[in-house]
Amino acid sequence: MPPADSVLTAVYDLQVCPCSYDFFQFLIGAELHRKRYSYHSINLVFLPGPKNGFREDQLRSNDQNDLFFKNVIIPGLSVLPSISSFHSYSSRKEFRFKSKPKLSSVYPRGYKVEKPIADYVFHGVVASQLREEEMVFFEAPDYCKKIAHEYLNKIAGNKKVVVLTTRELSREDSGSRSILKEVWKDFFAQLDPDFYQPLIIRDTSTAFSTDRLFNGVPELSAASIHLPLRLAIYQLSHLNFFKNNGPAVFGYYSKANAIIFNEFDSRHHALSEEYYKMHYGMKRGCQLPLTPQNSLILWGKENVAVLNQVLAVNWSEKSNQSNGYKDKENLILSMITGFNYLVENLKQGVLTEDAKTVLFAQKLIETHDFEWDIPQLIKDLEAKGWPKGTWAQIVKLQNTFK
Repeated sequence: MPPADSVLTAVYDLQVCPCSYDFFQFLIGAELHRKRYSYHSINLVFLPGPKNGFREDQLRSNDQNDLFFKNVIIPGLSVLPSISSFHSYSSRKEFRFKSKPKLSSVYPRGYKVEKPIADYVFHGVVASQLREEEMVFFEAPDYCKKIAHEYLNKIAGNKKVVVLTTRELSREDSGSRSILKEVWKDFFAQLDPDFYQPLIIRDTSTAFSTDRLFNGVPELSAASIHLPLRLAIYQLSHLNFFKNNGPAVFGYYSKANAIIFNEFDSRHHALSEEYYKMHYGMKRGCQLPLTPQNSLILWGKENVAVLNQVLAVNWSEKSNQSNGYKDKENLILSMITGFNYLVENLKQGVLTEDAKTVLFAQKLIETHDFEWDIPQLIKDLEAKGWPKGTWAQIVKLQNTFK
C-alpha cells in the first residue's frame, strides 16, 4: 500500500454529479490533478445523493441509475490504472477527512461534504491545455484485451475492424445524436469484405435486442454492458465511429482511433453552441482539449463519402500529437473558460497550477495582443472577498519555476 500522503482522494458526490458517462470526464480531471501533483494513486470516494442515492434529476429512473452505477461505473474503474481503491458510502455522515487535508490532496479542489463540488465538466481540462500539460488516457485491462483480441480474431482474422457505437435513447434527444441508419447501411454494403470487418456496439439499453440494426453485421452485446471490454475493442480496432454520445469519451481519451460526428442542437442546452463555448472553450470546427490527433470531431452529419475518406487515413501515426487550438477565437474562448475555472479555485487558496495558468495566460496575452490585465483582475477579486494576498502568492510561486 502506498503511504497515505501519496494518495489523491477524489470524491464523486452523487448529490451534485450525475450517474452517467460524465463520471469518466471527472476521472480525466482527477488523473490530470494526480499527475500534476505527483500523487502515486487515487482513492475514489462515492457519496450518495438524495434520490435513492443519486442526484435529484430526470435523466434516469432509480432502477436505471442503479444499473448504470453497478454495471458501468464500478466495472469501469479498472480502465484508469492509477485508481488503487474505492469506497462507496451509503450515508454522507459516514465519510469524514481524518484531519484537514492539504489543498492539493483532494479533488475537486476545496471539496467539503457539507458544500459539495461537481467538477465533471471539462473546465479543468481546458485550463490544463492552456498550461500545455501532457494528455492522459484510459487503458483497458490486460484480461479484456485478451478477450477482445480472441473475439476480433474470430470474426475478422486479418481484416481491419471498423466499429460503430450507437445511441438509441430518446431522452434529451431530437435525433442529432442518433445515427443516420441509411448512410451506415450504404457504407457497410460498399466496404470491401476482404479487407474490412464492421462491428456494432449498441446502446446499453438495447444490448440484447433480437432485432439487428444491419443484416450481416455482427453486434457484440457483451461490450454494450461491460465497459472494460468495450474499451479493449476500441483500442484494438482499426477505426471507431461515434455520434456525440457518452461512450465517445473513450474515443477521445484512450489512444483508440476515433471519429466522432457532432453538431450543435440549440433545442438542448448541453448540445448548444453556447454550452460548448462556456464549458469547453469550443466553437464549431474545434476539437476537445487535450485530445490526440487520431481522435477527431467531424462537424456535421455523417455521409458515405466522408466515411470512406477517413477510413483511408493512417490515424495511428497521429496518436502522440495533440489537436491543439483551431484558431485565435478557439484560444480566446479557452482562456475565458480556463480563467473562470481559476477564479473559482482561488476561493480555496493558491496552488502551483494557478500560478502556471496565469503565467501561460500572460504569455498568450503578449503573443496575441489581448487586452487583459490579469494582475488587476485578481486584485479586484481580492477586493470582492477572495483571500487577501492571492496575487502576491501567485507571484511568489511563479518565481520558483520561471
